[in-house]
Amino acid sequence: MPSTLQSPARERPKMPRISEEMRRLAVLLGQDLASWPEVSMRPMFGMEAYYRGSKIFAALPRTRDSIAF
Repeated sequence: MPSTLQSPARERPKMPRISEEMRRLAVLLGQDLASWPEVSMRPMFGMEAYYRGSKIFAALPRTRDSIAF
């Protein structure tokens, strides 16, 4: 009996690439968010994360098709 049991490694699902339409909408929304007072942007895992102070309130896609609020 082996001393350590290992579960089989699972491959992460591939996220689809962002469409040109979604890229355009993300850029427009990002420009608007960047104009808000006390908002900063930082890159995060293929997305742009938007913060007000230390709290994240949105993430827009940069390279992958995903969005978060």
